[in-house]
Amino acid sequence: MYRITTALSLVPEAFAHRLRIVRPVLPDFLQQLEVHRLRVGEGCADLHFARRADGSVTVSVRRVEGQLEVVTEGGATPAQP
Repeated sequence: MYRITTALSLVPEAFAHRLRIVRPVLPDFLQQLEVHRLRVGEGCADLHFARRADGSVTVSVRRVEGQLEVVTEGGATPAQP
């Protein structure tokens, strides 16, 4: 889990009920990655990461349960609906 947390730049802040995603990176061999039921404190989220043609990574928050805010920063591009 440590490698995934580091590559996707996941910064859990359980006491603040927040998950920050800061400049995520996907390994060269992955074009997309789904994470299901990622627990942060008492909440959890389903996330989808996808590489764009320019190499940047988009992040889609598919589902959130409980009290949890998911924030993208510093180059993490929220996916457009």
